[in-house]
Amino acid sequence: MLNSKKLFLFSFLLATVIAFNASLTHASEQLLATISTDATGNTYHFSVSTEDEQQSLQKFLVDNFYENVKTSNDTIPIETFIKEGIKLSGKSTINFAKIIGENFDSNLGGVIVIDILNNAITGKRVLYELQLAKAFDGWKLFYQGIAISKIKVRTNRLPIVGVVGAKDLELN
Repeated sequence: MLNSKKLFLFSFLLATVIAFNASLTHASEQLLATISTDATGNTYHFSVSTEDEQQSLQKFLVDNFYENVKTSNDTIPIETFIKEGIKLSGKSTINFAKIIGENFDSNLGGVIVIDILNNAITGKRVLYELQLAKAFDGWKLFYQGIAISKIKVRTNRLPIVGVVGAKDLELN
């Protein structure tokens, strides 16, 4: 027979193990989109990380792949994203793309604006508005009401000069 102290200790340990495992099962990473370009062999995985029962956004993850080999990864806490966005300048000082959130909330999502450089010579930029929202099976990116998971950057090339920016984004 178990006395009350042993029963209490056993139930406390069991509750602790269950609570720990429950918190682990709610943590997840969800791939939002695979981003590629027609200029290089690089692809990027744009993901979110959630860590609680409500699947609140904790951070964004950007993994860089070259020919299917992971070369780098960046982690952007949701608070940093809300304040500063994500700048994608590569090895250059030119800001080729910036991703910012508007009316953004870690529980509800919001509008994600992708600001891309269309032409470095003229300074022209193009904006794309996406919606990040919860769907039945997790967080999703939506463009004009349709869920997307692939973004392809089509380069803007000029004769003699070469690549001057991004012509547009193919959102599928």
